[in-house]
Amino acid sequence: MALEEIIVTATRRSESQQNIPVSVAAVPGKEIQNFNIFRFEDVAVLAPGLTLTSANGNGAAANLRGVGFDSNSSASPAVDTYFNELPLDANYAFNSIYDVQQIEVLKGPQGTLRGRPSPGGAITLTTRRPDLDGFGGYISTSGASHDVLNTEGAFNAPLIEDKLAVRVAALYNSNSGADIRNAATGDDNHQWTRSYRAALAFQPTTDLNFVLTHQYLKKALSSYTQVEGPGAGYNGPAIRGTDYLSVQETPIDLDQVAKITSLSGSWDLGAHRATYIGGYEDLAFTTLADGDAQNAVLNYSPIQTVVSTYKSVTHELRFESTGAGNFIDYTAGLWYQHGYTGTRLNQFSEVAGAFGSPASPSHIGPVNPKYVLTVRGDFPTDGLNRAIYSNTVFHFSSGTDLSLGVRYLQDDMVRTQALNTSSALVAGNVGLPAGSCAFVPGAASETYPGFCDFPIPASNFALPKSTTNKEWVYSASLAQHFTDHAMAYLSYGHSFRPAGVTVAITTPVSPDLIFGRNETSDSFELGTKTEWLDGRLRFNAALFYQKFDGFIGRFYTVPYQAPSSVQVADFTYNGDATVKGGEFSLDTVIADHWTASLAFSRSEGKYDAARVPCHDTNGDGVADALPTPQSLGPVGTVPFCISNDAISRQPEWSSTLQSEYSMPVGTVEGYARGLFTYAPSNENIRPGFVAPGYGLLNLYLGVRDGSSAWDVGIWAKNLLDKQVVRDREPSALFAGTFASGYNNTSYNNRREIGATVRYAFGGG
Repeated sequence: MALEEIIVTATRRSESQQNIPVSVAAVPGKEIQNFNIFRFEDVAVLAPGLTLTSANGNGAAANLRGVGFDSNSSASPAVDTYFNELPLDANYAFNSIYDVQQIEVLKGPQGTLRGRPSPGGAITLTTRRPDLDGFGGYISTSGASHDVLNTEGAFNAPLIEDKLAVRVAALYNSNSGADIRNAATGDDNHQWTRSYRAALAFQPTTDLNFVLTHQYLKKALSSYTQVEGPGAGYNGPAIRGTDYLSVQETPIDLDQVAKITSLSGSWDLGAHRATYIGGYEDLAFTTLADGDAQNAVLNYSPIQTVVSTYKSVTHELRFESTGAGNFIDYTAGLWYQHGYTGTRLNQFSEVAGAFGSPASPSHIGPVNPKYVLTVRGDFPTDGLNRAIYSNTVFHFSSGTDLSLGVRYLQDDMVRTQALNTSSALVAGNVGLPAGSCAFVPGAASETYPGFCDFPIPASNFALPKSTTNKEWVYSASLAQHFTDHAMAYLSYGHSFRPAGVTVAITTPVSPDLIFGRNETSDSFELGTKTEWLDGRLRFNAALFYQKFDGFIGRFYTVPYQAPSSVQVADFTYNGDATVKGGEFSLDTVIADHWTASLAFSRSEGKYDAARVPCHDTNGDGVADALPTPQSLGPVGTVPFCISNDAISRQPEWSSTLQSEYSMPVGTVEGYARGLFTYAPSNENIRPGFVAPGYGLLNLYLGVRDGSSAWDVGIWAKNLLDKQVVRDREPSALFAGTFASGYNNTSYNNRREIGATVRYAFGGG
């Protein structure tokens, strides 16, 4: 019994994973079923070095090999995601998945062969295509604790023999996520997803084929923010993190709709092939979030509303060689993508007087609306990306391959920041006796004795910005195949990302704090891929090093001098950085019907003494946690520090061990499957917090038909019920006035026990 060969499309060709000079972790659809992976984010448990995070459906991001990304930076992702070869925003990619052919995690800079340049890597998800040969399909239902219900199925039918076929798949998924409950009402987190997908395959001749796919997905989520701490005595009980409780009065509500249509076509011309991939994406979500997540003010929920829409059109035309044994293989293509994003924001800003007299503010709402500013923002973005690319592989003697790739791109972007604030009053203490405000210049009234009401006029601010970038992205790799089962390679990649942007700052500050500079990076990788013992053991390993010139980062709670006071904001800014690390994977057949896999990844990504914005309140150039000062200096002053901090929130290493043993009994077989993941303590989450190390064990037991026609199993995720804090935010005063006594926190999901029944017929 040998290990199964894994075919990947990392190079835009179907090739054995062991034969390409690319580090790629492939997760076939069968593994997704075996480990009951219902959501895109859960794929990370099978790919050490990959972290997938989704903040309540908004702010999703992929981190890989120590290269981080913050969606609030308004930059393109460091790790891009693709759905049937169409670039897809992570907020929409991180959803329930079903009827998947394969997911591939491509490590290291991408961009010469696929889509947009991304310095950290790319993740591709490919759905199952219609089968022209026969009827088939499946239905699978899983139920588990935490209100988990996942039902999916597909049906495949040839309409014209060997010419036309259709495949229809559908999904319903509901669960309570981390199962966080509201301490006052008992309500808990809940989300559901409904989706369907229809695909039509048409092959008029043996040399020409087309696949048209349309997917509709709708998700609704209602969630509460987890907290821990003693509370303030009036806003909730003392809460431990392991209580999984929230005191938020109004849940975070998300509604998301994604409509994606893709068309692929291939024309085999003998020694050459022409391929077209195109698509249209119509995506939208609305989020309503309570700005007082820690319930610092009772009976008050300042709702922030974010409405985002995204529409894009993508076209790609590619030509490539197909002949075996050529001295030269080539791929060349044209790429076009036009996308429009519209984001609208509505939120509230409370000023002195909103909570009653500033001398004795009340923590019981509602607030006085005369002292509340309404802030409306509109952030449209229109982007056009065009490129021409090629990749040439020279096959020299003795198994030596040299690959050279290049992409020339033009990226045109038009952004606009438009902020409108309503008029309001602010209560100011002028040091005079009560009743004196009628004699104070500029005072409008005196609602609270001793405090004069000064009007804040409505304001309008707009900052348009258009940029055009013309850049080269290139790569090279040298591979030596020593035997049919052993190779080594050395790869180089140069990547690029257009500048990020800081939004919602109306005070004149240094221009590079609003519109940063472009990011470039150079990466080197040395790797080996080997097979031993007649294909029963496979060992792959790689070392990598990447140097960033102007890594695009995000810096939080940075004070800056506004015209009338010191304000706090978050800035997108560049800083030089370096990433280095290594990884290996070991797959083996221990005995007939017993396999095991071990994977390990270590990476360290840090700034190189970069000068970046920081929360420095005493001017010593060192970040601190001291209260915001009354003054920083001239208007526009922003403090800077020298940073060697991590550029990613990932732990420095992670590992995964999985194993399966099966026992045939007649026409059926029983199986036991285990998955163990481990990560050490992590100090990269945020300053002043260290997340403890943890190990999680999943166990799967079941019986299946020898031909895989049916499968009945029970399973437990986090079998030992480990409850470990993943993140804890420092406490902050709500509206600069009220201490809630709680910290926002995040723990891993508790133990989940479930069962799955699956039936397949035909080709499944």
